[in-house]
Amino acid sequence: MAVNENGYLRGQVGNLVSRKVGTKNIVQTKPGRKIRQTESSKSAATDFGYASAAGALIRNAFVSTHRQLCDDKMHNRLIKYVQRVMRTTARPILGYNNIEKGNISRLVGFQFNENCHLHDYLYLDPIVNLSDKKIDVHFPEFYPTEHLLLPKNCRHIVMQIEVFGFLFRRRSYFRQGVHEIEIDIPREGKTVEEQTVVFDAPSEPYDTLLVALTILYLDGNGPRSFLYNNKNLHPAAIIGGFNYQ
Repeated sequence: MAVNENGYLRGQVGNLVSRKVGTKNIVQTKPGRKIRQTESSKSAATDFGYASAAGALIRNAFVSTHRQLCDDKMHNRLIKYVQRVMRTTARPILGYNNIEKGNISRLVGFQFNENCHLHDYLYLDPIVNLSDKKIDVHFPEFYPTEHLLLPKNCRHIVMQIEVFGFLFRRRSYFRQGVHEIEIDIPREGKTVEEQTVVFDAPSEPYDTLLVALTILYLDGNGPRSFLYNNKNLHPAAIIGGFNYQ
């Protein structure tokens, strides 16, 4: 209880403490009660921290794929995807979940920029396989003017494929390979032949492999070509994911 003494308030009202210092009346906030975390909340926080760190690792690895041309909520969306990878049962044991025990293929389809979904700009589906320590990315024959959504004045595109190996428990990654498919955009219909891009799987003990694809739009194929990509035009996504031992 606070008491008024000659115009000065002394004592406590709620979480406020009043006292007199010289000719001044000082009001301070009393520290609140410390909230104790339960074991369940601590474990949930551990899982979230793990998912956030894993998401940051993926984001940093594929920086040349997304080129920082992401939507503002990209990292939060990526954390949600990682949490789904970690979730192996309806009632997972909090604090003990990780990517190594999960299903990494649930990351396939993640869009680095939600404003331009890859499937809205590329009307075919590359097929990604892992076998005999080889990663195959297969593209069927297609017509650039029919199977690609192109910005105005675009005369050349680059389809960039990147493969990374991850060892999440050590927070490390390694770029296993990158390949670029360059396509001139003709005025008349012309096909791009069927092709398969092959990468060697890593010999290092990585637990996860991820494959990403992005499309770059240019006004030509010379050294001074203008790049049209921006935050509203940058389709980039994870197209392959494998648990790798």
